[in-house]
Amino acid sequence: MSLLSCLSVINDPRRKQGCRTSIEQIFCMVTLSYVCGYLGYRPVHKFCESHSELFISVLGLKHGIPSHVTFREVLMRINEQELIDAFNMWTNSYVALKSGDALSGDGKSLKSTVSQQPTSEQDFQSVVSLFCQTTGLIAKIATYRHKKVSEIQMLKELIETLAVNGLIIRMDALHTQKNDTNHH
Repeated sequence: MSLLSCLSVINDPRRKQGCRTSIEQIFCMVTLSYVCGYLGYRPVHKFCESHSELFISVLGLKHGIPSHVTFREVLMRINEQELIDAFNMWTNSYVALKSGDALSGDGKSLKSTVSQQPTSEQDFQSVVSLFCQTTGLIAKIATYRHKKVSEIQMLKELIETLAVNGLIIRMDALHTQKNDTNHH
């Protein structure tokens, strides 16, 4: 299954009127830009402009590279869970896990998502991922809010979605807690 076909299930948050670039085309450009180290709306646009002939040819862009404002609008308004589900659908078809594969699970907090600090009500958003050491690729990701669920719980949920027996799962010591109900 191609990345384009997986991204096609994401609902476009923009008005249909005046859309000249599909959501799949935008996310393909953003993904390639990020992989090459171009992070942010203007750097993504700059990267795409510098490779415009390739993008226009391969993605069939009829109106050229969209502006940085278009990239911003889509990325700010996209349904995060739809994007994660599309990514996991793609990795599920691309990263063929088999018995004996080694996976590493870990979570990372997302920069600039902290709220209500430095109080007991502090909250932040994190991403947890399962990285397949055998293939060198991410197998699954999920995101969560610190106040609502713990990294331990989120990693357990991700592992439970795997349909392969005999995987070797490696985690931080944090994940070896016997009782995680009080760890948020």
